[in-house]
Amino acid sequence: MSMQKDISDDLYPQNWSKHIEKDHEPIMFTTEIARVGPNVNNRIYTKEMLEEIVRDFEKRTCVLGCLEPPERSLEKISHKVIKMKMVEDRLIAEVQILNTPCGKILAGLSSLWDAGSNKCRFGITGTGIVKNGVVTNYKLASVDLYEKE
Repeated sequence: MSMQKDISDDLYPQNWSKHIEKDHEPIMFTTEIARVGPNVNNRIYTKEMLEEIVRDFEKRTCVLGCLEPPERSLEKISHKVIKMKMVEDRLIAEVQILNTPCGKILAGLSSLWDAGSNKCRFGITGTGIVKNGVVTNYKLASVDLYEKE
């Protein structure tokens, strides 16, 4: 399946600029944050593990995200995760950009991370056990913006 085919109209905004130009409305978008199989750190996430992350998320009141992890601090908070779900083998998050200094930076950086960009990506941050590359017992801490290597 090609990346273009995976990006459906109901998951990704077709024109990001329309979303940031709305007056007095929260800036929202949907993005892939993980997928089944090996990630960029060669850690392997099973579908069961990602589904467990969704179940854990549903029990929580809030999951925030930062720019420039792993230096996580209140000053770096830029967004919060509103919803999370599995779509086929992808973990998808609905994200709201917050009206914080880093949130404003994130809104301005949309061309770096929106669908089709190769410069930045959103990803999950947390703790877990890695055995033979496979992640288990994962506890989600945040969903952060990373620069692609």
